[in-house]
Amino acid sequence: MPLSIKAFFVVVALGIVFQLLGLIPLARTGIFFFGLKVIGPTAVITMISIIVLNFVLLAAVWRRLTWAWKFGIGLESIAVLTILLTIPRIPEIIARTIDQNIQNGTASQLYNSALSTSVLGMMLAVLLSLVFMMLLSHKRDYFVSTKGFFGKRLTNLFEEKKPRRHSKKRHKKRIKRHK
Repeated sequence: MPLSIKAFFVVVALGIVFQLLGLIPLARTGIFFFGLKVIGPTAVITMISIIVLNFVLLAAVWRRLTWAWKFGIGLESIAVLTILLTIPRIPEIIARTIDQNIQNGTASQLYNSALSTSVLGMMLAVLLSLVFMMLLSHKRDYFVSTKGFFGKRLTNLFEEKKPRRHSKKRHKKRIKRHK
């Protein structure tokens, strides 16, 4: 496995761990998905779906399945689109959070630092996702497995089995035995 694919694998695995840790408070706090805030059981179901898709990606990368790089680019594209649609809502989110937690004169300084940190973190995530998309596209030749997701060969999956041919001698012996 190339080093760059290993790095991608580790980052996705760590992302799954952090997503699992974030499931507990998720129903109360909610998440943003395609720029919309999702709260309650819907947020938990959305996050579990994302975790399952990431597990599928890890398994496909591990098995070197031919569609793994396309699937990875698709998941990273969804992540980038979600972040880009959420960025315009950041000032509103931070202002609401500061109003709920602080009622003194330092709110504007806290607002500015939180805003710049949030946008910087989201831009870093977008940059990392774009790097991973380029990596998967560049290393697509690595994904060449002819085995399916559960280990069955795809090349033999739809072929009919040919009947076994026996020698004439063996065939005569079988007929005598059954008489």
